[in-house]
Formats: sequence, structure tokens, C-alpha cells
Amino acid sequence: MRPGLARPAVAAQRPARVRQRPRALRTTVLQAALGYCLFGIGALPVLAIPLSLFGVIGLHTAADVLVFPLWGLALPLLCLRTPVSRAAAAGLIGGLIAVTAYDMLRLPFILYGGWPDFIPRLGGWITGSGHRNALVGYLWRYIGDGGGIGMAFALFCLTLGLRRRLTLLGLGYGVFVWSGLIGTLLFAPHGQPLLFHLTPATLAVSLAGHLVYGSVLGWTLERLDRKYGVLDGPPIRLRPRLRPRLRRPDGPERHPRQRTGAG
Repeated sequence: MRPGLARPAVAAQRPARVRQRPRALRTTVLQAALGYCLFGIGALPVLAIPLSLFGVIGLHTAADVLVFPLWGLALPLLCLRTPVSRAAAAGLIGGLIAVTAYDMLRLPFILYGGWPDFIPRLGGWITGSGHRNALVGYLWRYIGDGGGIGMAFALFCLTLGLRRRLTLLGLGYGVFVWSGLIGTLLFAPHGQPLLFHLTPATLAVSLAGHLVYGSVLGWTLERLDRKYGVLDGPPIRLRPRLRPRLRRPDGPERHPRQRTGAG
């Protein structure tokens, strides 16, 4: 084949390569938007409690207007075959396992009267009835609180590319969440009467519970990542590295921006 006949084919390929950058950038922006949305939705149930205690919005209103509709949107999104959805789903699973471990530590203190169980009362606030509702309260605690902040933790790790020492990182995350709880109890009006009173016992057990939660969450997420690659990424990169190297049919490979000649 003569050399002149190959050039139209090369020229026809160049528009497709030029279009590669907008398409990849659009995909990156969509992944970033999905990650930020799932992060906010995951953190919303636990944030709704202090917002209610500080009088910003009632928990019943927050549940009906924000939490339930947004979680109804988020659960199908977790089934998408994207890096963000995979990481969020792994965080949800890790959070459910971690909050179960937390309650195994908390249960003996509840049974023997060392720590009053406020979760059924929380269920009454969610339904708006004012009556204790253990089923709603514990569904909120496990799926919303435990699973939700587990989603947020996994998306945080995915965004920053954190894949090692997640157990240690989870311990710090547990202390961070615990500090928010203590701040709510100390500064929210009627925070302690509505949730639980701070005593040396409740302070120590709540800290220990959050350390258990964080360490189990980090350990579970790290094991899921080693086995299934749930933290492959990070996909949230606002400047994707797309600089294709073109190969000329009659010369060596060069970068598109590489100058030729003596100038």
C-alpha cells in the first residue's frame, strides 16, 4: 500500500482521540457527584439527631422529608457497577458488622442497668408518636447510623486512595464520631435527659464502643478490599490524566505537544 493511502485513516482516528478527554472528564465528574451524594446521604441519619436536639429540624420531619426519600434513592445506586457504588456498598456492610460488635459491648450494661437504652425512645421521635418504638429505633441505628457512617468512611478512603492500615484509621474515625456525640450531650439543650447522662461509666463505655465500631469497620473494609478490590481507585479526580501518545505511521512515537524541528 502506498504511504499516501494510510494518512486518511490516521486522520479519521484523531477526532475520536480528541473526544476521549471530554468523555473521561464527564465520567469523572459523574463519579465525583455520585460519591459526594452518597457521602452526604450516609452521614445524614446520624447528623439528623444533633440537628433535632439543637432545634434546627425535628427528627420526624428530617426522617420524612430528607432521610427516607434520599435513602430510597441511594439504595439502588449502591447496585451500580461503579467504583463509588462498590465502595459505598462495602462501607454499608462494614458498618452493619461494626455496629453489631458495638452493641455486643453495650448490651451487658443495658441489661444490668448501667446504661439506659435510649434507642426505643429515638424510634418514637422518628415516627412522631412520642411512644417508644424499638423496631424503628434499631433500624435507624443499624442501617442509618452504623451503615451510613460506614458508607461515609469507605468513600473517604476511596477518594484519598487509602487502602492500608484501615483498622488504625478506623480507630481515629471512631473517636471522631464519639467526640460529636459528646459535644451534642454537653451543648445541646436537654441533650443528656433525652439521650443519656454523662457519667464516668457511660463516658468510658461509649468511648470503648466507638473504638470497637471504628476498628471493626476499618478491619472489615480492609479485608473486603483485599479480596474484592472494593477500594480500587481513586476515581474522583477532577483532572484526569489523559494525554494519549500518538504514533505516526511514518515515524517514531511522540507526544502530541512535542515540538519538531530546530525551532
